[in-house]
Amino acid sequence: MKLSRIRAELRQITAVLLATALAGFVFNGMTIWLPTYILDSRLVPENAIGSVAAAMQVIAILGLFLARLRVLRGNQVFVTAAAMLAAAGFAMLSLTAAAGPLALLIICLGMIMLNGAFGLVVSAVPLLLAPPGRASSVTGSINMMSNFFGGMAGFTVGALVEWSSWAVAFGLWGALLLLASALVWLKRGAEASASK
Repeated sequence: MKLSRIRAELRQITAVLLATALAGFVFNGMTIWLPTYILDSRLVPENAIGSVAAAMQVIAILGLFLARLRVLRGNQVFVTAAAMLAAAGFAMLSLTAAAGPLALLIICLGMIMLNGAFGLVVSAVPLLLAPPGRASSVTGSINMMSNFFGGMAGFTVGALVEWSSWAVAFGLWGALLLLASALVWLKRGAEASASK
């Protein structure tokens, strides 16, 4: 493949690569660190934290069904992903002030929205952006960004909470998700051209 074609492909997917990196950072960070937040905040009894963490992952699956339903109804993958990322971002920002059972409810809603958006960004979006014959390469690049930055969340979020507070971590997650939403939104025109 010519270098010029690779550069053109990278330009086409740069916004989504960045969005996936940001969403992957938050997605993995939430998966790893939210049980610790729930334990630290005493939202549930200590002996129930394992069950609650498992239940949260099951609840998050609802996001995939919600995303699928929305895409089937409106046939707008990019718009759906951007809206769900924004909803998850606002949920995280609201956690900077929420506490108690309300915080637990917001966490579940945020996870549902993020899981649905993340599923679209790492699976459906690459297929819409890929030039003919390059779907596996584009999908691999996007998933690599998600996994790399998701791995960074493992130590970064823990250090951030230790040095500052959970409110700062939630604020960071919210800001990153809103930025990811904006990046996906910018690419929504690619979906229309892919369907032609």
